[in-house]
Amino acid sequence: MNKICVIALYFGRLPNYFNLWLKSVEANSTIDFMLFTDDNTKYDYPKNVIVHYISFDELVKKIQDKFDFRIAIKKPYKLCDIKPMFGYVFSDYLIGYDYWGHCDVDVIFGNIKKYLSEINIYKYDKVFRCGHFSLYRNTKKINNNFMELIENGTPKYITVLSNPENYIFDETTGILKLYDNKKYTIYKNKYCIADINVKYKDFNIYSHKKDKKYIFEWSKNKEPMLVGYCIKKKNIIKREFLYAHFQKRKMENCITNFEHLYIIPNSFVNELSMEKEKYLKGKNKYRKEYINMIKNRVINKIKKIYRR
Repeated sequence: MNKICVIALYFGRLPNYFNLWLKSVEANSTIDFMLFTDDNTKYDYPKNVIVHYISFDELVKKIQDKFDFRIAIKKPYKLCDIKPMFGYVFSDYLIGYDYWGHCDVDVIFGNIKKYLSEINIYKYDKVFRCGHFSLYRNTKKINNNFMELIENGTPKYITVLSNPENYIFDETTGILKLYDNKKYTIYKNKYCIADINVKYKDFNIYSHKKDKKYIFEWSKNKEPMLVGYCIKKKNIIKREFLYAHFQKRKMENCITNFEHLYIIPNSFVNELSMEKEKYLKGKNKYRKEYINMIKNRVINKIKKIYRR
């Protein structure tokens, strides 16, 4: 197994289910995780998690020191654009690793080692397409390749770092352009990832649109396992996932036993209060948070029009 380090940045209060993230990370003990955060809350950090306590301003200065032009990182969310640059920005922390990566803390991991072994990670310069979890080969060429993107005669990363708005540089409008043009090798399979749709109260997965609803089960025996259940043609289908991503979603944490748990809309629980079928049946409902998000987007667009 190649030596891997995955970096996560988080500023502000860590999610109320951060302890579950830690448990899923601890279960993947052959992989190191590095967390940069300003949350000094005491957690039972496992041996494979390296914590760097740092303020947001201090981290911005650390990034600024790597570039000879003025960067504009005003809010933590902007750090998403920096993810493909981690190999360059944090090069001093990544000495000795074969691969580095980035991830979010609103995910629960299944068996990472098993999946990476099955796909033979060494064949690829980049593994996965998403900002919430991706891996890169740790070489100078790969770590600096974000500088190769040119847009309107200017390196794209300079535009991205010089402006405070988010460019989605960690995904479709940025680093993926290099890999989609086959300049570098990439493993793209999205079906092993349970990326939860932000629209619905129930768990719908973007890459499994025909499967209307899911619940998940996580367990740790000799190795961790994350499986999802959905109903298809009146039968319960079971699928194993690499991880589940609960973006922009409030989750209630009711866990007391960390060896086995269920994930239902929108809670982590140790026991199901009803049969799986009852959770999986019924119509999807839009989340209030999603409706409010759309309303705010419309209001902001109207405000911009009136300002002109």
